[in-house]
Amino acid sequence: MEIKINKMSVLVIEKFLVYTYISIEYSTQRSTSMNTISSSEIKRRGIGAVDELLGNGPVHIIRNNTPDYVILTEDSYKLIIDDLISARLDASDKDIKEGRVKSGTIDDLMREIDSV
Repeated sequence: MEIKINKMSVLVIEKFLVYTYISIEYSTQRSTSMNTISSSEIKRRGIGAVDELLGNGPVHIIRNNTPDYVILTEDSYKLIIDDLISARLDASDKDIKEGRVKSGTIDDLMREIDSV
């Protein structure tokens, strides 16, 4: 079975993994509601209002009654990125072991990407 992945697929997968990771990582720390603050509250109180909430996990910024952004600590962000890198390397190793790798030139690769 041949799998073709383009740049958009990778971005969608990355966003899904980040969302899934955040949900799993903090689901046990959250109550039934998300750790949220409205954008207008941040405008009124400043970034200090977010700092107060970060101790309880990611802070979801609510704009127009919907969660629009998520703020993480730098350590949480680095942990997510490290996990994504590890997952990519593991997937690559698996692809190599299972023979799902092609050899060719950069021109061959670019032609294949352009044909998608």
